[in-house]
Amino acid sequence: MSAADEVLEIIKQNPGGIMVSQIQKATGLSCSAVSKALTELKSKGTVEEVVKGCRKYYRPK
Repeated sequence: MSAADEVLEIIKQNPGGIMVSQIQKATGLSCSAVSKALTELKSKGTVEEVVKGCRKYYRPK
């Protein structure tokens, strides 16, 4: 399973939105690996980024 697949599974389990730090804890991936996976998923249109105040959340599209 690729990093993007792991990240997508965690995001699907949290449809209300999840932060990068929570994704890191759930997957055990590094910050840079999560960031690359999120960039890939956002470019495919699978995940959307939601900004609430100073925090960014990611949720399935």
